[in-house]
Amino acid sequence: MPTDDQVVLAASTLVPPAIAVLMALWPVTRRRLAAFATTYRVHVTGDNAPLLIAHLARTRRYRSIGAAVGWGIGSFDTVVGLPFGVYGGAFAGYFLGALLAEARSAGTLPPGPRQASLAPRRVAEYVSPTARWLPSILGLVAAVALIIPLRWPQPPDQVQLVPPIAVAVTAVALAVVIVWARDWIVARPQRLGAADLVAADDGLRASSIQTLSGAGAALLCLMIGALLAGVDRSAVPAPVHTFLTGSDVALLVLLLISWRGLPHWGRPVRTSTPSAA
Repeated sequence: MPTDDQVVLAASTLVPPAIAVLMALWPVTRRRLAAFATTYRVHVTGDNAPLLIAHLARTRRYRSIGAAVGWGIGSFDTVVGLPFGVYGGAFAGYFLGALLAEARSAGTLPPGPRQASLAPRRVAEYVSPTARWLPSILGLVAAVALIIPLRWPQPPDQVQLVPPIAVAVTAVALAVVIVWARDWIVARPQRLGAADLVAADDGLRASSIQTLSGAGAALLCLMIGALLAGVDRSAVPAPVHTFLTGSDVALLVLLLISWRGLPHWGRPVRTSTPSAA
């Protein structure tokens, strides 16, 4: 008969992925569609509703399954060495699932006339300044934060499985991937169609970039936290210790905000003058 500890361990390992899988299979409701339309200023019509529903269902499916797989991998963090175990695995899986969903979306563009804007599309036209700049700033912070664990490393008997320099390099690489992904989403071809279809496509691009930036920023916060966890806090001067404590709180708050969804303050309304390409 399993012990209480074994039951708790099994539940904590299996229940969250099971919930994520159920979310992946959950259909797009009218409420979800209406919330998307309000947030991204898209007028839902009979023509663009199928496009919106298909994309929202696909992205939820890939992101949720990615988070479930990541949680499962993170449960064995002593082998894999993911920072923060299941949470790091879930965040990384969600982000990778979002990338795969965008790659799948690009592959669903049907043949036929495509649309090119008379003016080049830019990331700044789709997302808020926060979503645009935060991942790059956090990547830079991770690179600079590496100085602290290198100056005050943990004792040899408490060394992390993943060296701080590997975490910092991965964080910088992640920031680069986020920048590349959002540029790719903006630049990918857009099918020629009525104004409501173009507006729906623009809204989906904005949503995807906003989500990737938020999920990536949350993952970067975890990585910076992992860097600071590699510091021997008993050896640092008092001012540095105070700074690290404040950084822990700030990272936690920023992580929760990023994961919940980056603010849309200052996000412009995309207007384009298309021409057949």
